[in-house]
Amino acid sequence: MRLRLSLVLLIAMSITACGPWPDVPVAAGSTNKGARYPVFVPLDKAGLPSPEQQADEIEAEAALAARIARLRARAADLRSTTIE
Repeated sequence: MRLRLSLVLLIAMSITACGPWPDVPVAAGSTNKGARYPVFVPLDKAGLPSPEQQADEIEAEAALAARIARLRARAADLRSTTIE
């Protein structure tokens, strides 16, 4: 009895799952209208940053190092002044 009911439910769910997919309208402010599919790369190269990303990282590291140097100079200047 249980097996028969399970089989009937399984068949009924399988038949209803085979319906057509409804057309979903695109949102009015969607920015993905003309978007292209992503470029697939091999897994051995997937973790490597692109040359543009490497240049951005080098520039960010240089800016951070310059900020650290300015803050250290400011801290040294503040340590050397005496408050009267």
